[in-house]
Amino acid sequence: MKIDPSWRILTVGDGDCSFSLSLLEHYRPAKLVVSVYDSFQQLISKYGDTNVRQLQEKNIQLITEFDVREQNSWRTLPEKQFDVVIFQFPLLANFNSKEEFDKAVGTSVNLLNRHMLRSYLKNSFDHFLDPYGERLALITSKDVKPYLEWNIEGSLAQN
Repeated sequence: MKIDPSWRILTVGDGDCSFSLSLLEHYRPAKLVVSVYDSFQQLISKYGDTNVRQLQEKNIQLITEFDVREQNSWRTLPEKQFDVVIFQFPLLANFNSKEEFDKAVGTSVNLLNRHMLRSYLKNSFDHFLDPYGERLALITSKDVKPYLEWNIEGSLAQN
């Protein structure tokens, strides 16, 4: 992946924030905003606070409880001010409640993940990416289950 240091970057769903820290260390982007799906407490409890402290020391904005599918979770982001949005190995989290599970019953997990990716791309171009910037929405994936079952190339192109 080629990264230009002049780019303004938003990372989506960065789990333990290690990818964002690596971007910062190796490329020093003009602007970096880091988002994670977990709450702040979940993030610290799962991964410890080392990466979060490093981001704070470098004055990097960290947004927790960021769900690219839900407008309410990303309203705090500056509108259309990024050159690149990067989603590393996107994968829906497990269901947090019986209500979430009941809502998804009858829908394949693959379809739910494809829907999430479509939301990511749509929201990136509608809300996050600067129309005069690079306008790159990157998805990294793997050639293993469950990623290879999503048919990303076909399903995203077919609406």
